[in-house]
Amino acid sequence: MVDFTAKDIVIAADHPCFAGHFPGHPIFPAVAQIDLVLDLLQKHCNQPLTAVEISKAKFPAPIVPGTTIHVAIKRQDQMVTWQILNSDRIYSTGTLKIAVNSSTQLQ
Repeated sequence: MVDFTAKDIVIAADHPCFAGHFPGHPIFPAVAQIDLVLDLLQKHCNQPLTAVEISKAKFPAPIVPGTTIHVAIKRQDQMVTWQILNSDRIYSTGTLKIAVNSSTQLQ
């Protein structure tokens, strides 16, 4: 089992996703949050991973530019649960199934 928290990640105001999501009211997209979880897990486990199924995901609060977050991840075999939060609120939670991507090398 893998269980870790990446702390004090600042979602930069100049992140490219904010340009189109949404003009005048930028929020960090759900797909970017899931990608962040997968990227942190790959780096922590030093394995190339692919999300093959998202069985549950909730996004109760928007992440705006400049927000500092913590990402808590638990992995049991192929199942991963995550929570993106800070001391004020929970931004997202979810469960996904992963597979090791043997055709990709991490750099």
